[in-house]
Amino acid sequence: MDFKALALAATLAVTASVAEATPQYTGNTYGDELSNPWTGDAGYYLWNDETDPRAWHLRWSAPGASDSVVDWGGSIIFRDSNLGSVNTFQYEASGIYSDSLYTTYDNPFIGGGDAFTWSTSYTNNTGGIDGIDFYVTENAELMQISLGSSLFENLDTTTTDAGVDSFGIFIGSQYSSTNVLVVENGGMVHQQFEISVPEPASIALFGLGLAGLGMARRRQAKS
Repeated sequence: MDFKALALAATLAVTASVAEATPQYTGNTYGDELSNPWTGDAGYYLWNDETDPRAWHLRWSAPGASDSVVDWGGSIIFRDSNLGSVNTFQYEASGIYSDSLYTTYDNPFIGGGDAFTWSTSYTNNTGGIDGIDFYVTENAELMQISLGSSLFENLDTTTTDAGVDSFGIFIGSQYSSTNVLVVENGGMVHQQFEISVPEPASIALFGLGLAGLGMARRRQAKS
């Protein structure tokens, strides 16, 4: 019996079960690599590369946390099945604090989508960083993100539409927050939200639209 597959299915089922009400982050996602050791706020950091927007990076770190060892776990579902390569960042492959990563493609438990999950991933409270680098192979994708940590154990659960302000989640170079649902999964509290990756043509059209609007306003100002 594939216990990893069963555990993955259980984790993804919780994420998928509240998908209809999951808040969506629509702000800027471009960012840069964190320094190591990290001295910023404890939590998850998510960004993609401005020069290669399909390349995404997820990091977690807990400098200054009250516990000397912080536990992390979660998943990202790719609804359009466009997940490419997935690579660990500073994972410990063995030992008492070894980390785990499991990747699945075209999984029937999530409607044929792709996903990866991480669990029993630990960091210290002095700035150690772990993470995952992943690549989206096509231009459009809906990512359903579930971020769990022992740091979140005191958050109140909520599954109502619109959600609540996130805690310990930082997106892009501005370290933006987002609205999230808060659920318990496997004894760990998770915050859930979505990011919709648009087609480059959509981004270009949006930019042209803003440029056209600016030109129209300048013409009005001159008349």
